[in-house]
Amino acid sequence: MQKGKLYPATYIGEISLLQGHTALIRVDDENSEKVLAQFDDLGLRYHGIGLAFNWHSFNKSDFKFRRGAKVNVNRYKGDSEAST
Repeated sequence: MQKGKLYPATYIGEISLLQGHTALIRVDDENSEKVLAQFDDLGLRYHGIGLAFNWHSFNKSDFKFRRGAKVNVNRYKGDSEAST
């Protein structure tokens, strides 16, 4: 994974509510084992937090990345960072 790139992925981690949901993923610059995720489903909430808004920290192993798929980060402006 490269800094500054967004990657489409599907959640496969242990949280059953999130399993199968898709998200955009980016590199966590502070921890190579973590990624920052923003889920596609606008109604998806976990512990009262809307996961489609802001960026949320997860283990890299919680996601299955779509092979060869990349998203142009320049299309997305005004993003802010938050962790769950």
